[in-house]
Amino acid sequence: MPRANSASAAPERARIEYFPIAEIKKWPANPKRHDLDALGASMDRFGFVMPLLRDDKTGKLVAGHGRLERLAKMKSDGSAPPKRVSIGKKGEWLVPVICGVSFRSAREAQAYLLADNRLPELGGYDPDGLQAVLRDLASAEGGLVGTGWGVDDIGAALEDAGEKEVVSFLATPKVDGIKGVQPNLRIPLVFYITSEKIEGLRNVFRHPTLKHELNSDLFEKMVAEYVERHS
Repeated sequence: MPRANSASAAPERARIEYFPIAEIKKWPANPKRHDLDALGASMDRFGFVMPLLRDDKTGKLVAGHGRLERLAKMKSDGSAPPKRVSIGKKGEWLVPVICGVSFRSAREAQAYLLADNRLPELGGYDPDGLQAVLRDLASAEGGLVGTGWGVDDIGAALEDAGEKEVVSFLATPKVDGIKGVQPNLRIPLVFYITSEKIEGLRNVFRHPTLKHELNSDLFEKMVAEYVERHS
Protein backbone atom coordinates (compact mmCIF):
# COMPACT_ATOMS: atom_id res chain seq x y z
CA MET A 1 0.00 0.00 0.00
CA PRO A 2 1.27 3.53 -0.74
CA ARG A 3 2.30 5.52 2.26
CA ALA A 4 0.23 8.51 3.23
CA ASN A 5 1.96 11.83 2.80
CA SER A 6 2.78 12.80 6.39
CA ALA A 7 3.04 16.48 5.47
CA SER A 8 -0.48 16.61 4.02
CA ALA A 9 -1.89 14.59 6.90
CA ALA A 10 -0.44 16.87 9.55
CA PRO A 11 -3.19 18.75 11.40
CA GLU A 12 -3.35 22.51 11.32
CA ARG A 13 -1.84 24.15 14.36
CA ALA A 14 -2.99 27.56 15.44
CA ARG A 15 -0.31 30.00 16.54
CA ILE A 16 -0.13 33.64 17.53
CA GLU A 17 2.03 36.05 15.56
CA TYR A 18 2.43 39.80 15.92
CA PHE A 19 1.79 42.04 12.90
CA PRO A 20 1.99 45.82 12.44
CA ILE A 21 -1.47 47.36 12.12
CA ALA A 22 -0.71 48.61 8.60
CA GLU A 23 0.10 45.09 7.37
CA ILE A 24 -3.15 43.48 8.56
CA LYS A 25 -5.60 43.08 5.69
CA LYS A 26 -9.32 43.34 6.34
CA TRP A 27 -11.87 41.07 4.75
CA PRO A 28 -13.46 43.03 1.87
CA ALA A 29 -17.10 42.12 2.69
CA ASN A 30 -17.79 42.52 6.39
CA PRO A 31 -21.35 43.74 7.10
CA LYS A 32 -20.83 43.88 10.87
CA ARG A 33 -20.91 47.29 12.51
CA HIS A 34 -18.86 48.12 15.59
CA ASP A 35 -19.21 50.36 18.62
CA LEU A 36 -15.69 51.75 18.72
CA ASP A 37 -16.29 53.68 21.94
CA ALA A 38 -17.41 50.52 23.73
CA LEU A 39 -14.43 48.60 22.36
CA GLY A 40 -12.14 51.39 23.54
CA ALA A 41 -13.61 51.31 27.04
CA SER A 42 -13.07 47.56 27.14
CA MET A 43 -9.45 47.85 26.02
CA ASP A 44 -8.81 50.62 28.54
CA ARG A 45 -9.99 48.34 31.33
CA PHE A 46 -8.90 44.85 30.25
CA GLY A 47 -6.23 45.50 27.66
CA PHE A 48 -6.18 43.73 24.29
CA VAL A 49 -7.32 40.24 25.27
CA MET A 50 -8.68 38.42 22.21
CA PRO A 51 -6.27 38.17 19.24
CA LEU A 52 -7.46 38.78 15.71
CA LEU A 53 -8.01 35.79 13.41
CA ARG A 54 -6.53 35.51 9.91
CA ASP A 55 -7.32 33.12 7.09
CA ASP A 56 -3.89 31.95 5.96
CA LYS A 57 -5.08 31.10 2.45
CA THR A 58 -6.18 34.65 1.66
CA GLY A 59 -4.04 36.44 4.24
CA LYS A 60 -7.08 38.42 5.38
CA LEU A 61 -8.94 38.83 8.68
CA VAL A 62 -12.05 36.80 9.37
CA ALA A 63 -12.50 38.00 12.95
CA GLY A 64 -11.51 41.13 14.87
CA HIS A 65 -12.21 43.96 12.43
CA GLY A 66 -13.72 46.19 15.13
CA ARG A 67 -10.78 45.68 17.47
CA LEU A 68 -8.36 46.45 14.65
CA GLU A 69 -10.27 49.61 13.73
CA ARG A 70 -10.27 50.76 17.34
CA LEU A 71 -6.52 50.16 17.68
CA ALA A 72 -5.85 52.15 14.50
CA LYS A 73 -7.90 55.05 15.86
CA MET A 74 -6.12 54.94 19.22
CA LYS A 75 -2.75 55.07 17.49
CA SER A 76 -3.77 57.93 15.20
CA ASP A 77 -5.07 59.84 18.23
CA GLY A 78 -1.70 59.50 19.94
CA SER A 79 -2.94 57.20 22.71
CA ALA A 80 -0.75 54.62 24.40
CA PRO A 81 -1.26 51.04 23.18
CA PRO A 82 -3.36 48.80 25.41
CA LYS A 83 -1.79 45.91 27.28
CA ARG A 84 -0.60 43.04 25.08
CA VAL A 85 -0.11 45.29 22.05
CA SER A 86 3.62 45.80 21.54
CA ILE A 87 5.57 48.66 19.99
CA GLY A 88 8.04 47.78 17.24
CA LYS A 89 11.45 49.26 16.53
CA LYS A 90 9.96 51.83 14.17
CA GLY A 91 7.18 52.80 16.56
CA GLU A 92 4.56 50.64 14.86
CA TRP A 93 1.97 48.85 16.99
CA LEU A 94 2.30 45.07 16.84
CA VAL A 95 -1.01 43.25 17.22
CA PRO A 96 -1.46 39.56 18.16
CA VAL A 97 -3.09 37.58 15.33
CA ILE A 98 -4.12 33.92 15.32
CA CYS A 99 -2.57 32.24 12.29
CA GLY A 100 -2.51 28.65 11.08
CA VAL A 101 -6.16 28.52 10.04
CA SER A 102 -6.89 27.99 6.35
CA PHE A 103 -10.45 27.75 5.07
CA ARG A 104 -11.24 25.63 2.01
CA SER A 105 -12.26 28.63 -0.03
CA ALA A 106 -12.96 32.35 0.16
CA ARG A 107 -16.67 31.55 0.50
CA GLU A 108 -15.98 29.32 3.50
CA ALA A 109 -13.93 32.12 5.07
CA GLN A 110 -16.81 34.54 4.40
CA ALA A 111 -19.24 32.07 6.00
CA TYR A 112 -17.04 31.80 9.08
CA LEU A 113 -16.86 35.59 9.36
CA LEU A 114 -20.66 35.71 9.50
CA ALA A 115 -20.80 32.81 11.95
CA ASP A 116 -18.24 34.40 14.26
CA ASN A 117 -20.39 37.51 14.52
CA ARG A 118 -23.80 35.86 14.55
CA LEU A 119 -23.42 32.84 16.84
CA PRO A 120 -22.70 34.83 20.04
CA GLU A 121 -25.95 36.73 19.46
CA LEU A 122 -28.03 33.56 19.54
CA GLY A 123 -29.35 31.97 22.70
CA GLY A 124 -29.79 35.19 24.67
CA TYR A 125 -29.29 35.38 28.43
CA ASP A 126 -30.84 33.88 31.52
CA PRO A 127 -32.61 36.97 32.99
CA ASP A 128 -32.14 35.99 36.65
CA GLY A 129 -28.49 35.15 36.19
CA LEU A 130 -27.81 38.25 34.13
CA GLN A 131 -29.36 40.73 36.54
CA ALA A 132 -27.55 39.09 39.47
CA VAL A 133 -24.18 39.41 37.72
CA LEU A 134 -24.88 42.98 36.57
CA ARG A 135 -25.86 44.13 40.06
CA ASP A 136 -22.84 42.44 41.60
CA LEU A 137 -20.39 44.00 39.14
CA ALA A 138 -22.06 47.40 39.19
CA SER A 139 -21.60 47.75 42.93
CA ALA A 140 -17.91 46.76 42.81
CA GLU A 141 -14.90 48.87 41.92
CA GLY A 142 -14.77 49.40 38.17
CA GLY A 143 -18.49 48.81 37.86
CA LEU A 144 -19.77 47.93 34.41
CA VAL A 145 -17.20 50.03 32.57
CA GLY A 146 -15.86 48.21 29.53
CA THR A 147 -18.41 45.39 29.65
CA GLY A 148 -20.77 46.80 27.05
CA TRP A 149 -23.51 46.86 29.70
CA GLY A 150 -24.89 49.87 31.54
CA VAL A 151 -27.21 50.87 34.35
CA ASP A 152 -30.25 50.79 32.07
CA ASP A 153 -29.50 47.15 31.25
CA ILE A 154 -29.94 46.25 34.92
CA GLY A 155 -33.46 47.58 34.80
CA ALA A 156 -34.17 45.68 31.59
CA ALA A 157 -32.81 42.47 33.08
CA LEU A 158 -34.93 42.88 36.19
CA GLU A 159 -38.02 43.40 34.06
CA ASP A 160 -37.17 40.34 31.96
CA ALA A 161 -36.84 38.39 35.20
CA GLY A 162 -40.41 39.37 36.11
CA GLU A 163 -39.53 41.82 38.86
CA LYS A 164 -41.13 45.20 39.42
CA GLU A 165 -40.75 48.05 37.03
CA VAL A 166 -37.33 49.64 37.36
CA VAL A 167 -36.39 53.17 36.45
CA SER A 168 -32.82 54.41 36.38
CA PHE A 169 -31.48 57.92 36.20
CA LEU A 170 -28.31 59.87 36.83
CA ALA A 171 -28.27 62.12 39.86
CA THR A 172 -25.66 64.81 40.38
CA PRO A 173 -25.39 65.44 44.13
CA LYS A 174 -23.44 68.32 45.57
CA VAL A 175 -20.09 66.94 46.64
CA ASP A 176 -18.35 70.20 47.51
CA GLY A 177 -15.86 69.70 50.29
CA ILE A 178 -15.49 65.92 49.88
CA LYS A 179 -11.81 65.37 49.25
CA GLY A 180 -10.85 63.57 46.05
CA VAL A 181 -14.26 63.78 44.39
CA GLN A 182 -14.87 65.49 41.08
CA PRO A 183 -17.26 68.46 41.42
CA ASN A 184 -19.53 67.22 38.61
CA LEU A 185 -19.63 63.60 39.74
CA ARG A 186 -22.74 61.86 38.42
CA ILE A 187 -24.08 58.94 40.42
CA PRO A 188 -26.35 56.45 38.65
CA LEU A 189 -29.16 55.13 40.79
CA VAL A 190 -31.53 52.24 40.23
CA PHE A 191 -34.90 52.29 42.00
CA TYR A 192 -37.77 49.88 42.36
CA ILE A 193 -40.83 51.83 41.30
CA THR A 194 -44.50 51.24 42.00
CA SER A 195 -47.31 53.31 40.51
CA GLU A 196 -47.28 55.76 43.43
CA LYS A 197 -44.09 55.56 45.44
CA ILE A 198 -40.48 54.48 45.53
CA GLU A 199 -40.13 51.33 47.60
CA GLY A 200 -36.42 51.54 48.16
CA LEU A 201 -32.97 52.08 46.81
CA ARG A 202 -31.81 48.99 44.97
CA ASN A 203 -28.20 49.91 44.57
CA VAL A 204 -25.92 52.92 44.56
CA PHE A 205 -22.99 52.98 42.21
CA ARG A 206 -20.24 55.27 43.35
CA HIS A 207 -17.22 56.71 41.65
CA PRO A 208 -14.14 54.77 42.92
CA THR A 209 -12.85 57.92 44.64
CA LEU A 210 -16.09 58.48 46.54
CA LYS A 211 -15.50 56.70 49.83
CA HIS A 212 -18.36 58.38 51.69
CA GLU A 213 -21.79 56.83 51.99
CA LEU A 214 -24.61 58.98 50.65
CA ASN A 215 -25.98 61.31 53.28
CA SER A 216 -29.61 60.49 54.09
CA ASP A 217 -30.64 64.10 53.51
CA LEU A 218 -28.90 64.05 50.16
CA PHE A 219 -30.67 60.82 49.28
CA GLU A 220 -34.05 62.27 50.18
CA LYS A 221 -33.30 65.31 48.07
CA MET A 222 -32.45 63.17 45.06
CA VAL A 223 -35.59 61.12 45.52
CA ALA A 224 -37.68 64.30 45.77
CA GLU A 225 -36.10 65.67 42.61
CA TYR A 226 -36.81 62.40 40.82
CA VAL A 227 -40.44 62.30 41.93
CA GLU A 228 -40.92 65.93 40.88
CA ARG A 229 -39.50 65.23 37.42
CA HIS A 230 -41.57 62.10 36.88
CA SER A 231 -44.88 62.94 38.62
